[in-house]
Amino acid sequence: MRKPNLFIIGAQRAATTSLHLTLNLHPDIFMSEIKEPQFFTSELLRKEGDLNVYQEYIEKGKYRTYDSYISLFSAVKKEKIVGESSHYMYRPGNAKVIHSFNENSKIIVCVRNPIDRLFSEYVLLKNKERLTISYDDFINAELIKAYNGERSKLHKGLYCDSIIEYREMFKEIYLMDFENLKKNGALELSKIFNFLEVEDLSEKISFLVVKSVIPDQIKNLIKRLKNNYFGNFLFKLLNKYISRSKRKLLVENLSSNVKPSEIELGHTKYYPELIEFYKNDVIQLSSIMNRDLSHWISSSNYKLPQ
Repeated sequence: MRKPNLFIIGAQRAATTSLHLTLNLHPDIFMSEIKEPQFFTSELLRKEGDLNVYQEYIEKGKYRTYDSYISLFSAVKKEKIVGESSHYMYRPGNAKVIHSFNENSKIIVCVRNPIDRLFSEYVLLKNKERLTISYDDFINAELIKAYNGERSKLHKGLYCDSIIEYREMFKEIYLMDFENLKKNGALELSKIFNFLEVEDLSEKISFLVVKSVIPDQIKNLIKRLKNNYFGNFLFKLLNKYISRSKRKLLVENLSSNVKPSEIELGHTKYYPELIEFYKNDVIQLSSIMNRDLSHWISSSNYKLPQ
């Protein structure tokens, strides 16, 4: 059975799902049906030797043991690229474990303005009703965690240490800029196909834009259907016969016709603490990518307080 040779390792809220689904449309690329199997994080825990932590981790996911993970690729035929997407970049040591599994793997890292990325995560959590606090309170809480040395969502926007770690282990790494994707998806896709050494089908394959944030109107419709006998029966059929990725695209198509709420339109508020927190990493990333990213940490990019 073929082993994966492509890993999209993050960042979270930087179009990794869209890229995963788009690449899967190429005839020479096979992407796992399940996104985020997180197998190599479980392997890292196993090798670190704390069997209780390892056992607890693998019980939280269906594809975190070797046999179950490899089964994700049982349908591979003659595709040149076999890949999966998990946010492996957030755990130091994952690069070494992936390298020992397949040293010839290709790595894709999706990067995004960290302040925009953070806001996108907040909107997602708010939409899933995991948060009830305002964005200001959310920022303050995460800043306190970060400066107290605790795990914070702010850390997900620090990319350089992880990129350097993977560069030391792998020869082929592609850094995809979220902004370039939004400006010219076809050009970005063409570059990725060239990186993967497959036929450039960027003129035939369009980038699938998947929104993880579902408008309130669609959420309320889904809730009403699930509470209805016929609707509940319909959802069971959809879950049984339609793959998760296709269900996701169905909801996306419905959502695209709904006017977004104010919170979904984005933010431009000025947070000097965030600019200071991300400044050094953005400067270093600019050097790594050979691209000026100074607007990410420029106050002119945000609305100053009146």
